[in-house]
Amino acid sequence: VAVSPDGENLFIADSKAHRIVIFNRESGERISSFGKRGEGDGEFGWPTSLAFGPEGNLFVLDQINCRVQVFDSEGRYLDQFGNRGKGFGQFDRPKDIAVDEVGFIYITDNAYNNFQIFDADFSLLTFVGSGGRSPGRFFGASGIDVRGDEIVAVDQLGARVQVFRFIVPKDE
Repeated sequence: VAVSPDGENLFIADSKAHRIVIFNRESGERISSFGKRGEGDGEFGWPTSLAFGPEGNLFVLDQINCRVQVFDSEGRYLDQFGNRGKGFGQFDRPKDIAVDEVGFIYITDNAYNNFQIFDADFSLLTFVGSGGRSPGRFFGASGIDVRGDEIVAVDQLGARVQVFRFIVPKDE
């Protein structure tokens, strides 16, 4: 679930139905939905995680299609990035997404036991982690959240949460 930037609506990933459903936050009334099963623009293969960026766009982690799709606040398709693969900037089992105040996009990948950080133009900046149980490694990278210079990542099978910090300002 993600709350719209104006605080009025809830956007909910209905993974099994391969769509995003929008509800009014106060009344609970269903406003609309978008998406269907598929691989095309605006179509999903198990959307699992949502996050709004600083410009008000909705980022949807399209898990089975191994990509992120971007929509405006009305649910209109804008763009996408990522695909299945073993290279940098690619995904195998993406699990969660977060977007920070400058537009950096953070995505955990359970298969690669890491999280990747992309800039607002969808260029890969870096990745953090690999398989293992020592600090900075994951045994099932899953959830992620970002506030300021802190990145909090869930190590699902390692039964822990790890906190990372930027050591340089994000705007450099």
